[in-house]
Amino acid sequence: MTSIAPTLTNAQVLYDSAFYRYRTLLTYDGAVVSGFEPANICDWRDFTIFRVGVAGTVHLKIQLAADTTFDCAQVWCPPSGANGATITFQTSPDNAAWTTRATFTPDATGTILWTDFTSVTMLATQWIRFTIVATGVSDFRQLSAGPKLMFPIGQWMGVAPPQLLSGLVLNNVIAVNGSILGRDYRRLEKKGEFSLTHLSQSWVRTYWDIFAQHAARRAFWWRWNPTDYPNEIAFAAAENIEAPTNDRPPPLMRAGLPIRFLT
Repeated sequence: MTSIAPTLTNAQVLYDSAFYRYRTLLTYDGAVVSGFEPANICDWRDFTIFRVGVAGTVHLKIQLAADTTFDCAQVWCPPSGANGATITFQTSPDNAAWTTRATFTPDATGTILWTDFTSVTMLATQWIRFTIVATGVSDFRQLSAGPKLMFPIGQWMGVAPPQLLSGLVLNNVIAVNGSILGRDYRRLEKKGEFSLTHLSQSWVRTYWDIFAQHAARRAFWWRWNPTDYPNEIAFAAAENIEAPTNDRPPPLMRAGLPIRFLT
């Protein structure tokens, strides 16, 4: 009999998006649609929308104020919002010659898209941009790019894969004779939790604590299993911030974070 040992999955998060960090430097060369401003693409909110109002090519561009590493980018559109648009993330040393690092073609379902690419460090005063080739009115929830953080310890128990059905509260309508007349449901946020053990003190202080500081105020991207299910991505937010604690054996630590998320 062959035994199958479960594979622990090292989750990834993207929280340090350069488009949020340098949001005050963001420029846009298209016509701004009132109520759907370019700043909405990097505010870490799911309910604000950036809109390209006509067909054509537009750019959302930033000149970096410090050296910044990039190895992934994310695009999230509302269902049917992208209207056939193509989005590329590009980098440039001189604002003239541009290199495409990631290309996205959103579908009509509003799926969150995440693309990895070879890590590149762009220096201060160099440039990054999202180029949008729109076929008509196109809407976008969030566009992000930056360095992903991979958890050094895998987690299997307690992980709820984000794309599986959950987050529904059901009510049955029952007749006097016991017949089921119908069902109502309410949609709530999906829930999950990061639970990491056997962490080094240096990793907790260097990486986890900075991530937790971000999560205390803003949302982030979460990919629970980049190896087996790389397309299962969630837009997550912390429910509360729990202090990391010392673990056994010394000098290891453990850290956890309860989250709610959207897919």
